Amino acid sequence: MNVKIKSYLKSELKNIEKDNMNNLTKAAKHVVEKIKKNLSGRSKSNPGEFPGKNTGKLKKSAGYLKVGSKILVGTKSHSTLLEEGTKNMLPRPFLFRTFREVEEKVIEILRGED
Repeated sequence: MNVKIKSYLKSELKNIEKDNMNNLTKAAKHVVEKIKKNLSGRSKSNPGEFPGKNTGKLKKSAGYLKVGSKILVGTKSHSTLLEEGTKNMLPRPFLFRTFREVEEKVIEILRGED
């Protein structure tokens, strides 16, 4: 009697990895959407508020980048200056505030509950 055993482990692991990347991408899109929404305020901002819209470059630069099995979310523009402030300007933090605002939703997305 000949018995053949076939493992589906490899294909199932690929499916799991694909689902994980899909969830990561969905979570990244959600964070970027919220960043852009938070940057849609009036043209002038006070210290501690989300930055106001001046040229729109900061809002336009918000996005995500896939790097291997990871996804980076942020802005390409002058976000560090706004986030931390300068000697002439008090901080207008928005990235970490936004990440905290969406944290629970991102966890739901990553778990596949959304």
